[in-house]
Amino acid sequence: MKNLGFILLLACGILLCGCGDDDNPTESPPPIEPGIPAGLTATGTYGNIDLLWNACSGSNLQGYNVYRSPDGAAFTKLTPNPITDTTYNDNNVDDGVYYHYKITAVGTDETGYSDTVKQMHGIRLIAAYPAGCELAHGDQDIYVVENTTVIDGGNLYIDEQVELYLLDNAVIDMEDSCFIDCYGLLRVEASVANYATMTAHKTGGLNPGDGFGLRFFNTTVDYNAGTGAGTLIRNCNVINLRNMSIGNAHAIHIEDCSPRFYNAKFSSNINTGTAYAEIRSSSAPIIEHCQFDYIVLKIRADLRSTTATIAYNICRDGYYSLYFYGQNNVVVDPGQIANNDFDGNTNGLYCSGVDTGGEDIPLQNNYWLGGIPTVAGSITASVNFDPVLATPPVGAGPTW
Repeated sequence: MKNLGFILLLACGILLCGCGDDDNPTESPPPIEPGIPAGLTATGTYGNIDLLWNACSGSNLQGYNVYRSPDGAAFTKLTPNPITDTTYNDNNVDDGVYYHYKITAVGTDETGYSDTVKQMHGIRLIAAYPAGCELAHGDQDIYVVENTTVIDGGNLYIDEQVELYLLDNAVIDMEDSCFIDCYGLLRVEASVANYATMTAHKTGGLNPGDGFGLRFFNTTVDYNAGTGAGTLIRNCNVINLRNMSIGNAHAIHIEDCSPRFYNAKFSSNINTGTAYAEIRSSSAPIIEHCQFDYIVLKIRADLRSTTATIAYNICRDGYYSLYFYGQNNVVVDPGQIANNDFDGNTNGLYCSGVDTGGEDIPLQNNYWLGGIPTVAGSITASVNFDPVLATPPVGAGPTW
């Protein structure tokens, strides 16, 4: 009996030990959630934008979501379900759209957004062209400058069915005495913080008056105020413009087309102020919130009844404050040239061969540094400056 009791006690002990192990199993470590993705980059080619980023750690990583926006404001998710790769090819891209991208990682929940990157599809201009560069019409007509492109030995020619875009920090560096000739579309998509640059160079350095010319001709894709599409020079520093004023060899030449200049700076490489930005023939440009240094705005077109607007600009150190040339009319409608800060201390307003038929040229609501400027040259009537702004207009010139 004693042996039987001992056996029963031993059996109970074993059973009790077994119950203790089942009630306290070994616990698994909690899943590690992924962090916000880092290292996002974007590369553009014709028809494609490729994204690449660093892999996230975390045992609970399920994948990544990719988001895109055409304007940096409203983002749309491109991935219906999280993807496991750390690359993404976006081939559903529109011409001329500077897309913004950001990504998230997905674990139990979705992480916050990565840093945002921007990119556009298109053929990249290479670093250097030794004999000029002609962007001729073909099967692929979208071109992009995203770094520095140097043009030697000739002009940069943009064919009438070609589009050329300048992205953040893009630079076009032209050889002295050459031109950027636009018959198609030229559009700067750079931001204020990362403005684009157009400039010139010369072996041994530029002399005063050297530089390049910027010309827009005939079938240039006109700016559309309703849609915002078309030729646009904005957030761009255009420096080292040439001094020539013969024919169409001006610093800036606009003929029979309507580009828009907005929030940009233009300067000549000569401090005499004898470089010209000529608006010619049936042009109707929109020039707003720009600055012109050592460059005279020369109006050689009938701007009346067009969408032409020259407003909220700063013009400094031009040989003339403003120049009207060879028009048998009053040149502009009231308000088309208004709210500008003109340099009135140089040689005033100049008119050459202007016959208004006795009507005054309307230039009200502008600021002239020296008060009402003198009017020189050949003109059959006076200029109506009244009212003259007593102080510079608020918001004139670029924001940078």
